[in-house]
Amino acid sequence: MTSSVEPHSEEYRLKVKKPHLLTLIVLISYGSIGAALFTPAIPALMDRFGISASMAQMTVMLYLVGYSMGQLIYSPIAKRFGRKPALYIGIGISLIGTFFCAIAGPLNSFSVLVISRFISALGSSVGLSLTFLIISDYFYEKHARKVTAYTMLAFAVIPGVAIAIGGFLVAYLGWESCFYFLLLYGFFALYLVYRLAETGVEIEKEAIKMRTICTAYLRDFKNKILILYSFMIGSTTAIIYIFAATAPVISIKIMGISPDRFGLLNLIPAAGYFFGNFVAARLASHLKIKTVLKLGIFLMGVGVLTLAFIFFCGWGGPITLFWPLFIVYFGVPLFYSNAAVLATFRVPDKPNASSIMSFLNIGGAVIGLILIELLHLNPLYAMPSVFILIIALVIFLFRKGKKLIEE
Repeated sequence: MTSSVEPHSEEYRLKVKKPHLLTLIVLISYGSIGAALFTPAIPALMDRFGISASMAQMTVMLYLVGYSMGQLIYSPIAKRFGRKPALYIGIGISLIGTFFCAIAGPLNSFSVLVISRFISALGSSVGLSLTFLIISDYFYEKHARKVTAYTMLAFAVIPGVAIAIGGFLVAYLGWESCFYFLLLYGFFALYLVYRLAETGVEIEKEAIKMRTICTAYLRDFKNKILILYSFMIGSTTAIIYIFAATAPVISIKIMGISPDRFGLLNLIPAAGYFFGNFVAARLASHLKIKTVLKLGIFLMGVGVLTLAFIFFCGWGGPITLFWPLFIVYFGVPLFYSNAAVLATFRVPDKPNASSIMSFLNIGGAVIGLILIELLHLNPLYAMPSVFILIIALVIFLFRKGKKLIEE
């Protein structure tokens, strides 16, 4: 393992090579690219395997189930064996799953595709789980905030760019090409991990014992503030993934736009998320955290109500679908980044807190996708209806959270 630096260092805790920003960006976005790149292929899956939209969306939902479950796996592994071995294990699992996704078409098996997506997600989750841990390992708090801000700005843009790339791949090379692209991306991530210095300071030999894992997680799952704010974060994430799973069906199957144009239009909400992260970073030093949270909720609410009004009035179209989401996505990082601070700041075990927050974060997206399927409504009406319910839930939980913080 590695050793810490002398106390006089103001930025770095360790003597090893500094983690490159590109490495952190690739790792934090590793799982979300796997989820986003493939979404323009959902209508093509319906035609290829002769399945319904809800069945095709299972490839997204089961990916998120695996992505959520994986958040709890890698923290104990990283504590016991180090950060790099945990990353090798996770990326290796994701590459195996992605390979079988790529051959599901030639095998003519939708079941192979769905199961392989789940396996791929279990591995891909290592990136989100460990990126923040590596940052906290290496940097002191002041510099860590700066590095995290840059990482999150890139994280905001990359999924939107991934959807745009996926749209072109599906339009010109077929849906299987998405997985060949993800294989290349996975090997690139492995190369970056190979060049990454180990940041784990000491080995915790008890970390992977089931009793140790269960005791630690049960202790932190009882933290009301952590759970409440993690649920709120998960609710906002649900909006993003519901849109990612439903928008291709609305845009390509119902509105008749091409996959490549759909991919380009997805850059509109991605731009909102990017600028929202930038503004959130600027407001952090000027406004109280609760004020920024309220602003985020307000903007998300305005965007959702605008979308609902347009669609319920029958004015839905490609432009009127994506521009209200610019407002929603602008508000999400204002809420997300500050809620994440409140979720974890009173929890001593930061790796566990981060894992639980990420688990509930992605778990919220899974619940949202299940809810939209249970409604059995036209996607044009189901999506804005669920969005309204989510915003109402966030407002309710936010009021409860304020009382807990004040106690």
